[in-house]
Amino acid sequence: MVRRAAFMFLLLPGLTVLLLAACSGGSRRDGSLTRGESSSPPVRQRALPPLPEDRLQPWERLTPEGYVDPFWVAGKVRSFPDPLAGPAPSHGEKSTAAGFTPATFLTGQHYFRVRGKAQNPELAVLSLMPAGDPFAWVIYRLPMGGNQPTILTVDAVPSGWRYWFALSDYGHGRWAWRGPYTQHHLRILLDRDTNYLSDLGNLFVALYIDGDTGDALYPLSIVGVGAQPVDPTDTTPPSAPTGLAAQAVPGGVYLSWDPVADADLAGYRLYWSEGPFGQPEEALGSTGDRLLHRPEVLLPNPLPAGASLTFRITALDRQGNESPLSDPASATLQAGSLPPAEISLSRRAGDSFLESTLTLTVTGAASYDFDEEGDGTYDTTDSPSDRQDILILDEGIWRPTARARDASGNPIALLTTSAYVIDPSLAPP
Repeated sequence: MVRRAAFMFLLLPGLTVLLLAACSGGSRRDGSLTRGESSSPPVRQRALPPLPEDRLQPWERLTPEGYVDPFWVAGKVRSFPDPLAGPAPSHGEKSTAAGFTPATFLTGQHYFRVRGKAQNPELAVLSLMPAGDPFAWVIYRLPMGGNQPTILTVDAVPSGWRYWFALSDYGHGRWAWRGPYTQHHLRILLDRDTNYLSDLGNLFVALYIDGDTGDALYPLSIVGVGAQPVDPTDTTPPSAPTGLAAQAVPGGVYLSWDPVADADLAGYRLYWSEGPFGQPEEALGSTGDRLLHRPEVLLPNPLPAGASLTFRITALDRQGNESPLSDPASATLQAGSLPPAEISLSRRAGDSFLESTLTLTVTGAASYDFDEEGDGTYDTTDSPSDRQDILILDEGIWRPTARARDASGNPIALLTTSAYVIDPSLAPP
């Protein structure tokens, strides 16, 4: 934490939540996995309009190649926070210095079109609910400069329910649906053979909730959507993860490994099988296109208790290049279920926004480990307190995490919130 700045903390009025306080409640937690995630949408998702006929807006300009310039708007140069990184003193310079093309990121309020009740409680967050229909959706238009996206990120709070998203597939003239999801933060590896972009080089992303499934009883709070552009010159995979360890707990398996230090790391993919395997395609199951953004995961039992599973992990970079498999780790599944746990984030009344103190509050366990910045390193471990103060000094997307433990010290939940802290001089217009 280095540079001081006059930050804006984007808050929901009437609440003590900092922009996005994500609880991965219910039986699914951020970082956990559920088998059978489907791309089949509810019937009402057909109410989403056809792919937009994209047009140049008055505040935009074209690149020499004829695409909307992502980094120019209303006569000003703009930069974006990096949705694949944590807080940093400077977004654009960091991405450039790291040697990869900066990603595009739009806050919740910067939507293209919406159907439903859309409120902007405070600057960036969008609170989406149905209004007259049993469903609601919002569409975002991400300028990609004509570069196809490789990874999509979504930061949203589904209030314990589910949401879907759809990507523009201009190659086939349709929306490509994914979901349902409950995670507050998604990193989705996209198909490199699909043409997602409009003629002006823009990506459209729709987020959807459906009242028939109970998803619309509470709002979907959206902090932002981001996309990493393709770089065809990058074909070098990251280093293989090391230090994989597996610990069976009642109802699941907790896995952890050493963080991969490659600058362009995007996330990890977990593979498992009932016996040894030497190649990814030999595995029984995997996390698929949903990348793990932390060097740990709490996996609900993918098979009945008593099964002995072998696990291996890979690292993926921003271009989807995948590392070799890690060394294996094994565990025998235990009966039981992962208990519910909750998390919230608040700002102390009376604190100034500069160097503000935030309080992370968790429930449902005997002790907790706290990762304040969400960088994969726990700053406090084995704390009996259900509260942790966090001093915010840098702008960016913060994803503080709590690892909950039972009385025996077993990990029983991984809980993450998201907050967008923005320096006004770097705010996307």
